[in-house]
This record gives sequence, C-alpha cells and structure tokens, in this order.
Amino acid sequence: MTDMLHPAFDGASLLPLLATERTGNLPALLTTKEVAQALRVHPETVERWRRAEGGPRYRRLTGGAIRYTAADVAEYIERSVQGSGARRQG
Repeated sequence: MTDMLHPAFDGASLLPLLATERTGNLPALLTTKEVAQALRVHPETVERWRRAEGGPRYRRLTGGAIRYTAADVAEYIERSVQGSGARRQG
C-alpha cells in the first residue's frame, strides 16, 4: 500500500533528513512534496492525510501555501509508529 510506511521503517532513520535549518528563531518549513519524499509516499497521499486531518500538523500561510515543520513531521512519525508492533487481543 503506497500510503503506509515500510514495515521496517522506524522513524528514527528519518530524523537526519528532517534536520531543521534555522533562521533566527524560525524553524525551516517543508513543502508537501518534501514531506512526501521524506516519508516515501506520493504527495497526493500527504494531501489526503491533510484533508482527513490524519497526517502531520501543518500551517496554511497567507496566500494558501501549506507548510510543515520538521518537528511536526517527526512527531507524526512517532505517533504513527507507536504501537505498530502491538498484538491484538481477542
């Protein structure tokens, strides 16, 4: 499935890719395409997550541009990976 992270993917390996450049106190902002590349999914998948309010937190800038901080993407990865190895009890 294209919008799921690879099973062996632990999120921690992504952190160097999301290292933030800072200008003063402002964090670097990532585009939808950059987030998709980092998560190894199609940009439309990130857009679908955004519409469903299930993906990383984002900011809508003046003019409508969508941007993500590296910290929000990393937090999304941690949320998504937690419990992925949990067993169902039934």
